[in-house]
Amino acid sequence: MKDFATEFILNKYQRLQLLHNSPKGKVWRAIDQDSNQKVILRELSRFNPVYEELKKYNFSICPEIYFYTQGESSFTVIEQYIEGSTLADLLAQNYEFSPQQIQQMLSRLCHGLKELHECGIIHRDIKPANLILQNPELPESLYLIDFDAARLLSGHKATDTALLGTRGYAPPEQYGFSQTDARSDIYALGCTFKEILGPQYRGRLIPILNKCCAIDPQARYQNVDKLLKALNRPPIFQCLAQHKRNILGLGMAVGMTAICFTAYINYTKNEPAPAIPQHETTESQTETTLPSSDEAAPQVKDTTAPSTLSPATVPKQSVSKPAQNIIYPQYYANGNPLLSHEDGVYLPSTSSRVTISNQELQASGGHFPGNTPISLSITNPTAANLESPVLSITYNDMAGISHTSLQLPTIAPGDSAQISLPMEEFACQEPISLVVNISSPSPQRIFAKEMLIVFDKE
Repeated sequence: MKDFATEFILNKYQRLQLLHNSPKGKVWRAIDQDSNQKVILRELSRFNPVYEELKKYNFSICPEIYFYTQGESSFTVIEQYIEGSTLADLLAQNYEFSPQQIQQMLSRLCHGLKELHECGIIHRDIKPANLILQNPELPESLYLIDFDAARLLSGHKATDTALLGTRGYAPPEQYGFSQTDARSDIYALGCTFKEILGPQYRGRLIPILNKCCAIDPQARYQNVDKLLKALNRPPIFQCLAQHKRNILGLGMAVGMTAICFTAYINYTKNEPAPAIPQHETTESQTETTLPSSDEAAPQVKDTTAPSTLSPATVPKQSVSKPAQNIIYPQYYANGNPLLSHEDGVYLPSTSSRVTISNQELQASGGHFPGNTPISLSITNPTAANLESPVLSITYNDMAGISHTSLQLPTIAPGDSAQISLPMEEFACQEPISLVVNISSPSPQRIFAKEMLIVFDKE
């Protein structure tokens, strides 16, 4: 028997269109039969306390929650219907956003997420399909929708209770490695707007979005205030922040130049003026009063001898570029490289995607498909040994999380190590992700020492 509130909703709202159907529940576009007002009707399979908070505070970035009710086996929410297009729809239509529009949308989301995060709400499913623009020309008309995967922060849990979110936008911690927090939404923001900008964009937003997408939460912006500050930083200061490691070297070069220039100025200032040849008589010489017989004649000092020091002999000092001390591993799936790097660029973490067919999964007999090998090559271009490197592997499947590690031999300068990951050890019902971490007591930095591989099914 249905409760009174559920019966009221069934009678008041007419379902017009099923927008989404998933294990979490159904989402309908509906209409209030009394006022003809369009609404969104959510029939969820479980109670979500986030909707209580959303109704209580009515956040500016979110649709208004009109009311909710919990039945015997469902949780129903009635919320504001936002007219407009999702960013996913606009991308499908090849709509192009300018970097200025992207920055304005990011700023609006930062302000809105700050309100949510201060109330302990983590969205956990930010992606183009959950961002609606009422007017594509007005970034301030952006709304964040669908809080079905959202959660309230809990300080006493090591990991999230439910593994929810969307592959490609959800960070590693959302797959059960640790508890999600505000930095998880920042990760999803970075992935979302890197996709919107496209691979051809190389502007000032890329370093900011790359930091948002760091695998290690400690390497991301720690809150949306810091992200907003980076977005609003003038380009010249952003450039200085990105290249602060080079500022000291630049300062040394400028300092040495100043020293050399000062030495030259002092030298030219102290060098005596050349004597006037005696056969030339000037007007000033004819007017000079001759000394009296009681006065000694001034001694004439010969200054015609050339100086042995000239400006060209001032020694020049240059600042040499320090040698790189970075190890560059390369990751492979099916023999294909998963990432690339530029010399001199250091990234502590990165991510990639690998596609596995359902046919391979069915034929794998409960283990990871053997015809999808994951391997890596570690080359040591530095002048010192890479001592006792260790690979730590964390594999995440819908059935659970598995850990293993491999102790590698020391890699001498100029040598390489080829490693195939023991994927056959991992049970495989529905693979989600794999994280590989390379560690060593040696002082060298390791490019992409932490690699997240997200598995897609086809």
